[in-house]
Amino acid sequence: MTRAWFLFVLAMDSLCRTIGTSDMYPFVLTRPVIGKLAFISRAGSARAVGITAGSGGG
Repeated sequence: MTRAWFLFVLAMDSLCRTIGTSDMYPFVLTRPVIGKLAFISRAGSARAVGITAGSGGG
């Protein structure tokens, strides 16, 4: 997911620079932030799997 986001942002920012405007997403995600986002993604995915497996999610 993070890789796809980086590729999207790179493409959009490159396009913006080509037409002379500022970056669309001017932020840099640090390693700790990427780690936290990955944890949240895994936790959400595990919960979704549990809900779809019939555990009721609670």
